[in-house]
Amino acid sequence: MFKKMVRTTGLLLLLILLCTAGQPVQQLSAAQSSATATTETPQEKANKALVQRFYEEVFNQKHMDVLKELFDAKVVFHDLDFGAHGGDLPGVLTGLPDVKATIDLWVVKDDLVTAVVTYKGTHKGVLLGIAPTGNPVTFSVIDVYRVKDGKITELWHNVPNSDILAQISAPASKVDDKSHLAKLVGAWKVEATSLHHSPIQTLMVFSSDGNITGARPPSPFETPAFGSWVSTGPQTAAYTFLAVFGNDKGDFTGKIKVSGTVHYDAATDSWQGPNQAVFTDASGSTVFTDTGTLSGTRIAIEPLK
Repeated sequence: MFKKMVRTTGLLLLLILLCTAGQPVQQLSAAQSSATATTETPQEKANKALVQRFYEEVFNQKHMDVLKELFDAKVVFHDLDFGAHGGDLPGVLTGLPDVKATIDLWVVKDDLVTAVVTYKGTHKGVLLGIAPTGNPVTFSVIDVYRVKDGKITELWHNVPNSDILAQISAPASKVDDKSHLAKLVGAWKVEATSLHHSPIQTLMVFSSDGNITGARPPSPFETPAFGSWVSTGPQTAAYTFLAVFGNDKGDFTGKIKVSGTVHYDAATDSWQGPNQAVFTDASGSTVFTDTGTLSGTRIAIEPLK
């Protein structure tokens, strides 16, 4: 009964915040913030500090390795995005590489932490399928976290994609800078790490026509990965690839879509970058979301001895 009451309280709070999301966010005065903080229990203060690290260290400082410290391995994401898909962490960091997060409002109650956050950045990379425009972008989101034993175990969030699209206001197009393509063309040994599994060794090929193929250690009834990539700058690129799953009868059972970004290092002839994997079932419903990093080392030609 207690768990049901807490869940209901959290959802009611989320609905109230959503109803006011279109209104300007008024930051609390210093006196109000101080008064609010003194009413929080030590555990509530610790929960809020944990969530604050996500915004400060991941978004503002771009330390992706901190994610493992903050999120439980079995975290559950409730995606409340409105409009076109694409309000994911790698997508935001790719499209708005200088993005900064500012907390406008905290609401903390028991194991629930709610944050109203304003993001400001410059559209310098592909975002929601739109090539860079250089436009400034500002948007606010509402995030509700559940924290247990020092880890984020559940997250409800919304991203106003329609507002973002209105600000970048450019037709969807493929970035086409031929001078940048040569750096990533070739075959790569890739290590994939994430919140939910140990490092996986895989192979990827970037072709000059913007296609990707990939393969990882054999998994029953899973196809190789196929996708596309585009250059987003002298040393950066964005990609998306898919693999599908079946059963021993040949029936389609689901797919995985991986989207991320690449930062190429010419000195080491290698690359790395954040990514997000979304697993869906045969009906198209999301069953699992994972966030991690891919790191690639070129497979060089070794002459016969």
